[in-house]
Amino acid sequence: MNGFNPQTGTAEEWNAAYYRLEDYLRAHGVISKIHQSQIILRLLNRAANKHQQTPEHLPLELALREVYMEMANWFQRIFPDLSASPARLCSVGRVSLYLANATERWPNVFLAEGELPPDFVQTMQETFLQSGPDLRVSTMIPRSPNPATETDFLKEAWQRLDQFFSVKLLSWLWVWLLLVQ
Repeated sequence: MNGFNPQTGTAEEWNAAYYRLEDYLRAHGVISKIHQSQIILRLLNRAANKHQQTPEHLPLELALREVYMEMANWFQRIFPDLSASPARLCSVGRVSLYLANATERWPNVFLAEGELPPDFVQTMQETFLQSGPDLRVSTMIPRSPNPATETDFLKEAWQRLDQFFSVKLLSWLWVWLLLVQ
């Protein structure tokens, strides 16, 4: 495993980035500490290289950008035919991960480098959700308001109450008659 020795930034800033990445991975179901550490060190090394070029950005910000890019690239490997923005791709991927119960079935696959297991890819693609048809512009024809008046409404409500209570009253009357005999 390679070490992590950033040339810029403070230890507190890099620790904050580490802890945030750890929480982020845990939220995605990565519970293996070894797998978490491998991913985190890979991302932090990339963020440290970028921090040398742009020290005005916080290490935490650069580390989070790295994990977002890593996720978008990783999900693109799973859904190569999906042409969507990185944010949409990650959303689709997260939903598929959850529906496939992927982090429990394949605990060391999330953000792994190298070849992905074919059964994992197939399961993820099968759980891919299509949100629905594309939005189409249509017209809505205005209709006149319902001609029913308040008195019609009250009359209908009174009839329903009358039916309800008369049925209840008859039911109780029958029960009382059966008990009296």
